Amino acid sequence: MKLIVQNAIRAQIGLASKARLTPLRLEGLRKVGGVDVAYSDPIAAAAYSELDLVTGQTNSLTRITRVLVDYIPGLLSFREAGPILCVMREPPALPDVLLVNGHGMAHPRLCGLATHLGVVLDLPTVGVAKSLLGPLTSTYNRLFARKIGNLYVTPGNRVSIQDCEDIVNRLPLRHGYPEPLGSAHDESRRALKAELRKES
Repeated sequence: MKLIVQNAIRAQIGLASKARLTPLRLEGLRKVGGVDVAYSDPIAAAAYSELDLVTGQTNSLTRITRVLVDYIPGLLSFREAGPILCVMREPPALPDVLLVNGHGMAHPRLCGLATHLGVVLDLPTVGVAKSLLGPLTSTYNRLFARKIGNLYVTPGNRVSIQDCEDIVNRLPLRHGYPEPLGSAHDESRRALKAELRKES
């Protein structure tokens, strides 16, 4: 499906206007979710993993869908949100906060994937990425991106910048990502490989 760029940009601006940069009460935080998507066009494998901070248990779900939107820089959320929203229908309840493999407000229009999902789901979201979108000196990166080790964290919706740092710093790492995002990263790739074997 060809994405109409100007319509997508207008949608991002509208979503960004609804995003909230507000503190999250971390004292009662228990369920942390993580989402990621792996691709081999036209197949998308989305994974949702959830870590229970009390028990330490992590559970994962995957969903195979078709890629409906071409990749356009700065508009990744329109490619990845669909598969993620499909897998997010499966859990019986939404997490207290969702880690997203992508950007949040550290985006030219303040609406990366974490913000897009956070507004649509009305959920606290944190963007986690291994690189910045655009130069470090850009206003949106200076205001909203913080570096933790080899990662950049950015608020998506209903969290503060300090919350992003505090949440990621308290989580264990798996393959370079905070849990349960590391599990979602692994599970999405595992599901994609299994689907490709079935189709070959």
